[in-house]
Formats: sequence, structure tokens, C-alpha cells
Amino acid sequence: VSAMAGEGMSGFSIGVKGTSADFDTDGHEDEGGGDTNDGSASNSVDFGEIFLEYSMGEGQGYGVTMGVSWIPGSAELGTKSRTDTGTETDGSTSSMTYKANAEVDNHVTVYFEPTYNFTDALGLYVRAGISHVDVLTLESLDNGTDSSTYGDTDTFGGMVGVGFKAQHSSGMFAKIDASKTVYQTVKFTSVTGNLNKIEASPEQEAVSLSIGYNF
Repeated sequence: VSAMAGEGMSGFSIGVKGTSADFDTDGHEDEGGGDTNDGSASNSVDFGEIFLEYSMGEGQGYGVTMGVSWIPGSAELGTKSRTDTGTETDGSTSSMTYKANAEVDNHVTVYFEPTYNFTDALGLYVRAGISHVDVLTLESLDNGTDSSTYGDTDTFGGMVGVGFKAQHSSGMFAKIDASKTVYQTVKFTSVTGNLNKIEASPEQEAVSLSIGYNF
């Protein structure tokens, strides 16, 4: 009998996940003086996650898994710089660089995985979930008479994915999947200086490998 054979996976599981993700963000800025700017930024990030799951359905056939995952750390969305001619505090003009940057932190996802088990040890699943994340601004926008300061915010995102799951008779299992998360547009309004307004629309495409243990 193969060591992969078992009774299927049901009950609680815990594990860790390694993810390689690409963040793409489109942004729009309305300056206080009436000008507008559009741009985009991309960044590739590798990070780890911790997850807890509960599975129902044993052996071959259909099953379902519900889970929650948390990323213990932050990831940069990307940096975008712009150089303009600006006015110094003494009235002279010079070339000035403004840098917009943000990172995501405290990323939590609740997900649902309908699964078809080809055997007791191998299954195919689709995933749907909702993510919540804090968005922290890291801008450098203070030059001469031009300045803006933005606060932090949070946003939700919708996630879909597909993957394979393999389980050992010991209770250890592995999962590999690809997913995409589209976040709600985040909006920032400067509370100082030029009172600029910024909108950003982040997306994440990721490939993940998970290792876990089913009790």
C-alpha cells in the first residue's frame, strides 16, 4: 500500500505557506492647484503566511475546506517618483523630486475551498476568499513650498485561485496554488500643504506552496 494512502483529510489543520507575489498598482492624483497625474507601480515580493483550516469530506469525492491565513509582516506595493520644477521657500525655482510609496501590513484572508478528491491522498480545489489589509503611506512629498502628508488606511480585497493538494498517511500535507486578489480602491487626502488627493487600485498575483498537518 502506498504511503500516500489514507482516509482523506478532515478536521483541523495548521501550517505555513511560502508565497511569491507580484503587486501592480494604478494611481491617480488630483493636485490642489488643479493639475492631475496618473501612474502605475509594480513590485515583486516573497513572504510567508500562517494558516488554520477546517476540512469536511473524507476519501474520494467532494469535500470542502474553510480557513484563515495571516501574513506576519509587511510588503511594499512599489515606489513611484516624479521630478518637477518647484518653488523654494525663498521664491527661487529648482528641480524637485517627489516620491510616492506605500506598503501593506497585517494582511488577513478568510477563504473557502471546494475540493474534488481523486483519491484519499490527492485533490484539486478552487479557492475564493476575502482579504483585509492595512495600507501604510511612506511618501516623501515635502519640497520647497509644495508638500503633502497622507494618513494610513485599510481596504478589503476579493481573491480567487486554484490548486492541488496531496496528503500523507501521517497527516502531513502539501498544497500548491495560483491566485489573484483585487483590492478596493484606496483613497488618501492630504491634511497639510497642497491638500492633494490620491486614489490607488492594487492587485496581487501569487503562486504559493503550503506545508501543513491535519489532526
